[in-house]
Amino acid sequence: MQINTEITHLLESGKYSQKENVDTLFDLLYSEIKKIASGQLNKLNPDHSISPTVLVNECYLKLNVAKQLNLKNRKHFYCIAAKCMRFYLMDLLKSQGSQKREGIDTMLSLSKLTGEDKLEVELLSLDEAINALEQIDEKLSRIVELRFYWGFSLDEIASLFETNKNKIYQQWLMAKSLLLNLIQEK
Repeated sequence: MQINTEITHLLESGKYSQKENVDTLFDLLYSEIKKIASGQLNKLNPDHSISPTVLVNECYLKLNVAKQLNLKNRKHFYCIAAKCMRFYLMDLLKSQGSQKREGIDTMLSLSKLTGEDKLEVELLSLDEAINALEQIDEKLSRIVELRFYWGFSLDEIASLFETNKNKIYQQWLMAKSLLLNLIQEK
């Protein structure tokens, strides 16, 4: 909890420049971000051709060179970092021509995430569906990114959004339903 308070104070104080904010945030959260990246890559990258260190470093580089980041709070930081990881992984998939690109399994089982039996989706289709969901409801797409790319529980997301778990659960159900419909439309 001490780190969360320190992060919140850092972001709300406005006394650091953007570059200093990103540097300090990554110093404070590096091990947590790397652990999350490792967990997510285990799902997407079974032969470990992309290391968590590479994913975290790419995320850091994208955030560090952004012209206007204006991080508002922890939730905003986590959402932007999740989006950076998503973009990096999707860029890798799009840049290669084969089905097994850079060791990333392009088919992903969403069964654990959605509760649906044997639901598999192609990662690029999932990315397109998340982009479409963002056009419908940005908050719902953030919840999906935090669940999928960070592996956050509904309790953790509720804490980030400073609301109760029941509200996040209802939004998750709506996001999941919309996302599944968007995937099926593709």
